[in-house]
Amino acid sequence: MALSLRFLAFVSFCIALCAFPILPQAFVRTKATTPDGKEVALFWNEFPIKYFINKAGSPDISDLEGTYDAIKASFQAWMNPGCGCFQAEFVGLTDLAETGYNQDKPAEDQNVIFFRQGDWTHNRQAVAVTSVVYSRSTGQIFGFDIEINDRDYRFSLDGSSVPGVPRPIATIDLQNTLTHEAGHALGLDHSENKSATMYASAPPGETSKRQLHSDDIEGLCSIYRKETASQTCQISRSEQFLKGTGCACQSSSPSNHPFLPLFALFVLLFWRRRA
Repeated sequence: MALSLRFLAFVSFCIALCAFPILPQAFVRTKATTPDGKEVALFWNEFPIKYFINKAGSPDISDLEGTYDAIKASFQAWMNPGCGCFQAEFVGLTDLAETGYNQDKPAEDQNVIFFRQGDWTHNRQAVAVTSVVYSRSTGQIFGFDIEINDRDYRFSLDGSSVPGVPRPIATIDLQNTLTHEAGHALGLDHSENKSATMYASAPPGETSKRQLHSDDIEGLCSIYRKETASQTCQISRSEQFLKGTGCACQSSSPSNHPFLPLFALFVLLFWRRRA
């Protein structure tokens, strides 16, 4: 079956979000519309999710091992809450630096996190973009890639400013950004809670989004809840998945189903590093 492709962009600007009330429960699951017009929420059906990190890193950060560790810590943050059963596994470094999905050989597909320097094709205000591939019929996620905008922003491992002329240059904390993007990868959209990791904007130098807010934890555990007594993982799947509509419940291969690449953009600020 030919792929049915569509691109959805979720771009949230602080000027709009600041007008929203802060709700006790503000987390939002990423949703999509099925070919027959029904709404499904996105989810992973199997764990662990395996991901690769592009070995090149960023020219902004000389410490490559520190770069890899910051990315791994970003995913680890979503595995720490006791109520959740989400699992992600770093499986190695790669030379791959592009988005896509290997539909012919899904077992060989690589979920990649990488920096882009000179060929950023997304909104210049986006610090990072997470692309998620999922079934349009059921909402089941099969893959993701994370692009980091190293053309328009300066990154660091601690959010501190670096010397510059005529004034110091503000930097973006890598772990702060990637923890947010990992939330998109597991199925969460932008939260309306300003303190949440999944809130859509952050100032330069911020590091508070490294740790999950209670709103993020509620969102995580609403999708992937660990049952204490049985130690089993209860995944909040879509009704279409449970009924077997368009996708067999136990199938991990998406080759016979239509896909939808979804772009969730994390817009941190209206500031350009290089003119």
